[in-house]
Amino acid sequence: GDVYKRQHGDIAIKLRNPDGYLVHSGNFFTINFLPKRKPGSLYASISASSQYRTVIADYVIKIQNSNEVPAQGRISIQFPAAFAQVLPSSFTLSRLSASFSLENLQYTQSYSANSYILEIVPNFVWPARTVMSFYLLGITNPDTSESGTFSATTSYDSETIDMSDPDDLNCRVKYESYAPGMALLGASFSPTNEGEMADYSLRLQSKVTIPAGATMEITFPDSYSLTLTTYDRKLKCTLPSLDIELECTVKDRRVSIVVTREISANSTFDLALSGIVNQDSNIVSSQSLQIVTKQGSSLLQYSNLPMNFTSTTAADVMNMTRLETSSLNIQERSNYTFCLDLPGRVPQKGQIYLDFPGEFSFRPRNITCATTEENEALTYEPAPTCTIVPTIRRVIISGQKYSFNGGRARRKACYVIYDIYNPSTTGPSGSFSAAVFDTDYSRVTFRTYGMLSNPSNFVYVRTGLRIIVDSIPNVVMNTMSNDIKVILEQPAPYTITIIPSSKGFQFLPAKLVFISSMAPVQYFKIKPLPSATLGENQISWTKIGEQGPRFSEMQDDYFTLVEKPLFREMKAILSTSISRTPISSTSLPITITLSTPASSRVVFDITTIRPTQPGSIKILPSNRIEFQPGDTVQTFSYQTLPGAVSGVLLVTIDPYFREIYY
Repeated sequence: GDVYKRQHGDIAIKLRNPDGYLVHSGNFFTINFLPKRKPGSLYASISASSQYRTVIADYVIKIQNSNEVPAQGRISIQFPAAFAQVLPSSFTLSRLSASFSLENLQYTQSYSANSYILEIVPNFVWPARTVMSFYLLGITNPDTSESGTFSATTSYDSETIDMSDPDDLNCRVKYESYAPGMALLGASFSPTNEGEMADYSLRLQSKVTIPAGATMEITFPDSYSLTLTTYDRKLKCTLPSLDIELECTVKDRRVSIVVTREISANSTFDLALSGIVNQDSNIVSSQSLQIVTKQGSSLLQYSNLPMNFTSTTAADVMNMTRLETSSLNIQERSNYTFCLDLPGRVPQKGQIYLDFPGEFSFRPRNITCATTEENEALTYEPAPTCTIVPTIRRVIISGQKYSFNGGRARRKACYVIYDIYNPSTTGPSGSFSAAVFDTDYSRVTFRTYGMLSNPSNFVYVRTGLRIIVDSIPNVVMNTMSNDIKVILEQPAPYTITIIPSSKGFQFLPAKLVFISSMAPVQYFKIKPLPSATLGENQISWTKIGEQGPRFSEMQDDYFTLVEKPLFREMKAILSTSISRTPISSTSLPITITLSTPASSRVVFDITTIRPTQPGSIKILPSNRIEFQPGDTVQTFSYQTLPGAVSGVLLVTIDPYFREIYY
C-alpha cells in the first residue's frame, strides 16, 4: 500500500509502460519557494591617471564583494553614458588582479557598445569580502565636467548576487579643462635595440611660461616597464643646451621632473632622459607620450603627443674570453682586463662597451685605458679613448683607426681599464657585460650575456675594516654643508687621523682625529672657497698614524657644488610660537634657524609693522641678527615699552640670501 496517505496539495507522480499499464506511483510534498533574496553590496572606487577632458588615461576600478561569486559567474561593469562616444566597440579589460591570489587569474570577457557594459566571466571563485582590481588602460576621457556613475553587479545563474550603490560618489570622476599643450618637435633614442638601456632625446616647445619650481610629468606607454629602467639604476634627466641636470623620479612609467630655471613661453628646449630600457621590437601599434606641466595643484599645460620609438631586434651573442682584475679587495683601486671574440664587423667609428654590475658606484671622472698584448682585431694610435657613463656604470672605448670586417682569424680585442674603484661590499658580484655599438646605425650589434659568457663576475673580499663616510648632499655656493659623519667600523687601539682634501674647498675641521679612548665617530663640514668649481667635486683622503693594514683603503668621495639650491630646498625658519608680552616686560626667546649654514655672514633685519612702533618695541639684543659662518641658530626677543600695542614683527634677510633661503 501507500507509504502515507496523500494530502491536499501534494504532487502525485505515476509511471506507466508503453501499453498504458501503471508500473508505479507516489507522492511528494509541495515545493516551497522562498522569497527572492535581496542583493548584497559591492563597495567600488575608481581612479584615473589623468582627470583632464579628452585626454588618454588609465583607469583602475577596485571592488570589494559581500558574497562569494562562483566560477562561471558574471561580473558586470556599467560605464556611464558619457563614455558612449569614446569607447571603441572592440574595448577590452587590460588585466585584473585580486587580493586573494597572486596567480594569473583566467577569465573571458565581452563588451556591449549598445549598453556600455563590460561583462567578465571568471574561471575561478571570487571569495566573499575580498577585493579585485580591474585595469582599463588607454581610455579617452569624455569631454564633460563629470563622468557620471560607474556601476557594477555580480550574478550567477541569472540571479544578482551583489550590486554597487548608484549614488556612490567614489564611482564618479570629475574632469578639468586644460591649457594649450606642449609641442614635440623631434625625438630620437640610441641605441635602438630592444632591452638595451638607451638615451632618449625630446625637442619640446612650451606654449606657456614654465616657472622655476614647476613639475613636468612625462608618461610613457604601458609597453615600457613601470620603472623605465632596471632595478639597480636611476634615470638621469638633463637639459643639454643649458648643461643642467634635473632632479627626476619615476613611478608607474611617469617621469616627474622639477624645473630649476624658468622656461619662457614659445621657447624650444631639448630634454635628455638617459637609462631608459627600450620596449620590445614587436610593439608596432601607434603610441603616445603624455606631457603635463603643473605648478603645485594648478595645471599649466597638457599634451598627448604621438611618438615613434620603434625598437630593433636584440644584439647577436658575443663571447668574453678573458676577465681579470688586479685586486679583489673591496674599495681598492683596481685595473680591469677583458678580451672579446669579435664575431663580425666593427665600423671605424664603432665603440666597445663594458658594463659593470650593480655593486659598483661610478662617478664622472677621467679614466685611462689601453690595449693589451693579446689585442689583434682593432688598432688604436696611440691609445684608445675611455669615458665613463656613471648612471649606467658603463665604460665606453672608442678611437680605433680602422674598421674590422670580421673573419675567422685575428678577431680578439683586448683592453685594460685603469683605476676603477672596487665595490664596498664583499661576496660575488653581478655579471659584467660587454657590447659592440655601431654609431652609424645607433644599434648594438654584438653583446655578451651574463653567465652565457664565462668568466663573467668576481668574488670580492675584505682585507681590513671600513672607514665609512655618510652620503654628502649638494653644497650651495656661499653656504657650507651640514655636519657629515665619519665612523670607524670598529674603534682603533691607537690614534688615527684622516685628512680630507679637495681643490677649492675648506674642511672644518681640517683633520679628523680618532682617539682610542673616545667614540669612533667624527664630523666635518665642507666650505666652498671663491675658487671652487661648480659641478661635481672629489674628496681624497689621507690616513696618518695607522699601525699595520687594519683599515681598508678609503675611496674618494664625491659631492656637487651648485650655484643655487633647488626650489624651496633651503629654509630660514622663524619659530612659530611667539608669546604675548605685558607692557614693560620682555618676551620669551624667538628662534631663527637656518636649515643649512652659510659660509659668510648672514644678516636678518627685524622691524615692527601694522603699526610701526620704533619707540615702543625694542628688539634685543639688536634689530640686526647676525649669523656668522657655520651658525644655524640665533635667538632674539622684544621688550615692550609704555605705549606699545599688538602688531607684527617683520623679519627680512640680506637681499643676496633671499635667493638661497626660503
